[in-house]
Amino acid sequence: MPRLYIGEALDVHALRSLLAQEGIEAVVLNQTPASASVDVASFATWPELWIANEEDEPAARAIVERYLADKAPRAEKRPAWKCPRCGEMIEVQFTDCWRCTVTTEDDPRLDPASRCAECGYRLYKLPLRRCPECGTEF
Repeated sequence: MPRLYIGEALDVHALRSLLAQEGIEAVVLNQTPASASVDVASFATWPELWIANEEDEPAARAIVERYLADKAPRAEKRPAWKCPRCGEMIEVQFTDCWRCTVTTEDDPRLDPASRCAECGYRLYKLPLRRCPECGTEF
């Protein structure tokens, strides 16, 4: 029975659920009250996720990699942003302005991944709602 992951209880149980959805049997070991604390200095007290069958290991590791990639700090995916409508600074984890309710979906200039539909020019942080490359309005 190979150990697949060791970490915070929330992550271990989320991964166990994802594995179960794919029909991969897994068990959580070393579950103690201290494992829920982020301040624990040693991984020795953190819960461990083990899979029952070695032949499931490649598929299970792929699930863990996808989970961790999705869980990557939001700061890497989207920085804090300034609302173009009211000027309020919005923290990284939010996609809506709390003051005037503009969202990153309403304004592609707030999303680092947004591109012009016509030419592919990066729209992030542009001062105007017009592509400087091809002139397309968005």
